[in-house]
Amino acid sequence: MAEGILLSGGLDTSILAVIASKFVPLRAVTVAFQNALAPDVEYAVLVANRLGLKHIIHIFNHEELYDAIPAVVKTLRSFDPMEIRNSVTIHIGLETARENGICTGMTGDGCDELFAGYSFLFGLEKYKQ
Repeated sequence: MAEGILLSGGLDTSILAVIASKFVPLRAVTVAFQNALAPDVEYAVLVANRLGLKHIIHIFNHEELYDAIPAVVKTLRSFDPMEIRNSVTIHIGLETARENGICTGMTGDGCDELFAGYSFLFGLEKYKQ
């Protein structure tokens, strides 16, 4: 049985990886869409190397993406494009983890939402009353 983390190399997963790796042998899984800009992979590699984690990188294609959508919609019970977009990647990451013998996995969400770290939020004006 192995413990794992879906490691993006962002603030959330990096903090979780540092803390968890002090208590359990941890494996990291990073997934990215084929032929897309994926700076997360570079940062995840840096974090995994720094912590000495076994690191699995899985690059997925259109077919794997489309195959995952029905399971994600069924699980979420939602057709919300933002939820599906985010959750398809997590689904593929968790499947990759399971296929590599990882039985318990963590993900990290929160900092981008809290601090408006998504690129589509960069140009928004500050809330006005």
